[in-house]
Amino acid sequence: MENINYQNVIAQLLKTLPEFSRTYKKLLTDFDDDVGQHIIFGELTRFTIRKYKIAAQMQKKDKVRYAAALDVVKKIIKFIEVCLMARDPKVRELAAFSFLENLWQAGKYYNAMKGMLSKGAKTELERIDVWWEHLGEQKAASQS
Repeated sequence: MENINYQNVIAQLLKTLPEFSRTYKKLLTDFDDDVGQHIIFGELTRFTIRKYKIAAQMQKKDKVRYAAALDVVKKIIKFIEVCLMARDPKVRELAAFSFLENLWQAGKYYNAMKGMLSKGAKTELERIDVWWEHLGEQKAASQS
């Protein structure tokens, strides 16, 4: 993968993950071609969660669909991990705050998906989780 930066991150995403192209095109339509990288990465999180749910549901029913869905999830996670190590701080921010931060939407699959992350990505996610917990504590204290 060429040097990833904020200007080429979406092109790199689509090159790495052609399975996301239809979702990306729908975003362009929905946002009149004016969709930012953070919105795209947020939607990538939801796409990843949907694929993981398909894998979980197909694990015992259909090994081919299970493997295909899980492969997509693994490709996305690998791409996110590349982004987390990028030189460009805006790309690292995208991966952390528009992808990892939205993984809570996985609900009961959150821990399993977190378990698929590299040590560095887990550390970043845990840092985000602590930040949100601290923010919640501050909000509760201000309301009492």
